[in-house]
Amino acid sequence: MRMVSNRFPAPQAQYIVAPNRFRDIEKGECAMARFQVRSNQRDKQTDSERIGSVIKVVEAAMSAALSEKNALGLRVRNALDLAAIAMGNESDEWLTREKKDTTRIEGYEQQFIAGQARLDELETQIEGLRAVNELLRARFPVLPG
Repeated sequence: MRMVSNRFPAPQAQYIVAPNRFRDIEKGECAMARFQVRSNQRDKQTDSERIGSVIKVVEAAMSAALSEKNALGLRVRNALDLAAIAMGNESDEWLTREKKDTTRIEGYEQQFIAGQARLDELETQIEGLRAVNELLRARFPVLPG
């Protein structure tokens, strides 16, 4: 701490400067800077905005994952349908199938497998985001919802 002379007119006294405190050495008094907190309403508004912004991001990510999952699900079903059409409906058709048809069917199968793996990943993400959203709402129940 350092000694500082008072720059205000009367009374002339010496103060010890410390964080948020001034102590009048001569009088032994402590003068605290006035401290005031915000209103409860303002605190609730700030909390709501802060946590609400996190919830919005989580919900946006969940919405994006759901949109991707729905669109990909349609493409995977289409790939499965195309593979079924290419395979034909005769029990022995595989014996007379041309090589290009077999290659096309294998391509549809690979698309289906890759698409299904991505759908599984998206489902895991959606479940995790939903859990985060529920946790935030449970932990901060005063937020509008």
